Amino acid sequence: MAAAYGYGLIFAGKYDEGTPILGHAVEAFSGHPTWWDYGLFVGAFMQGDMKRAAIASESLRTTASKSHYLAARLIGAKISGRDKLAGELANELTAEFPNFVADPRATFVDRKYPADLTDRLVQSLRAAGIGNPS
Repeated sequence: MAAAYGYGLIFAGKYDEGTPILGHAVEAFSGHPTWWDYGLFVGAFMQGDMKRAAIASESLRTTASKSHYLAARLIGAKISGRDKLAGELANELTAEFPNFVADPRATFVDRKYPADLTDRLVQSLRAAGIGNPS
């Protein structure tokens, strides 16, 4: 219950409120769903805690491919200086999700991400070679 609340706060743009709640849930329950890790990645990323964001993104490697999970892993790899992995993830993202790669902003807007989050994710993906300027 707390994890869903923290996640909701994060995706309402209340990163400082939601991230600690979700972070506590992630630490307390080792067998948690991957959307908790994605939410923690987003919250830490928006708070500027790049180390924590990169660690959370690594936890997404065990799930079926989803465009936003691969994007988080790509950003995490770039943050960590793991350029070889970043290249592999960029290639996988391009092959599996060409529409996302062509315009990641459209996906984030469609999913109703907060504007500041959308801007930062798109900027980071562009820095990793993904997406067209929009």
